Amino acid sequence: MNYKILSAKKRKFIALINKKEINNLEVNALINELVGKHRIDYMIEDKVIVELKAVETINKIYEAQLLTFFRATNKRIGLLINFNLYLLKKGVKRLII
Repeated sequence: MNYKILSAKKRKFIALINKKEINNLEVNALINELVGKHRIDYMIEDKVIVELKAVETINKIYEAQLLTFFRATNKRIGLLINFNLYLLKKGVKRLII
């Protein structure tokens, strides 16, 4: 699904993709084998992957999940957002590879 959202500050539209499905390929010298399918929570402007969580703490496993999405989509920027905190800004982690 493609959505357009109006940014109030810049007054321009940005593209937001919800629940984008990606394939996780295992690259082998002989074949590319499909080893799984994943769903990205959001992708903004086909550049930034956004993963949403509501957990006590952000574990390394969630960062590893985001890194897997980076490899599968050839993207380099991602946000990991945890909504289970008193201040939301303390739950935002930016990853860049």
